[in-house]
Amino acid sequence: MANLVSPHPSGNGRSVFHSLLWAIVGTSTAVNLAASFGGPHTGIHLCCGIVTALSAGTLAVRALRRRQQR
Repeated sequence: MANLVSPHPSGNGRSVFHSLLWAIVGTSTAVNLAASFGGPHTGIHLCCGIVTALSAGTLAVRALRRRQQR
């Protein structure tokens, strides 16, 4: 029976990079949320937003490229 739950590990570090990007997205979102309650300068919100957007964009591009290769 085929394994439909989890993909076969690639062994070339792609899954580590993928996990790292998700960790960055989660962390920057959490920092941005915490900064909203703390009331710091707008620069912190902008930096967190830029990091989140770049990480999420990278994840989206990787997913689209992987889908096109199939």
